[in-house]
Amino acid sequence: MSDLSNDFDDSLDSLDGDSSMVPLIDVLFAVLASLMFALTAANFEGALDLELPRVETEPSNPTENWTVELASDGRVLLHGEEVALEDLTARLDRLLAQERRSVNLRADRSANFEDGARILAAIRASRAGGASITTDG
Repeated sequence: MSDLSNDFDDSLDSLDGDSSMVPLIDVLFAVLASLMFALTAANFEGALDLELPRVETEPSNPTENWTVELASDGRVLLHGEEVALEDLTARLDRLLAQERRSVNLRADRSANFEDGARILAAIRASRAGGASITTDG
């Protein structure tokens, strides 16, 4: 009979060892639940199909500003006259020497983004009082 009670005591001891698994299972359940929540939330990111309104704006007084145009083929025009991109800052400095004005960049939507960034850098390097951007087409 004593062997039977020892076997029973040994089985109870082994149960105590298994009870240390409960916190681990709780942690794994919490990680699984948070993972499921994160994946579900990630699926909702593209679910909102927003269509932003188009805003049509013009400079407050276009006659007071100089206009630099960027055509779709990459040509740069300063008040209708073609200008090399490398000469744009010097030309703007000469024009803005008498009176500091704002410069409006009017770019075609299909124009190269890098050209637009270079033009903005040239405007910034000049004596321009400010810059605005308008897109066409």
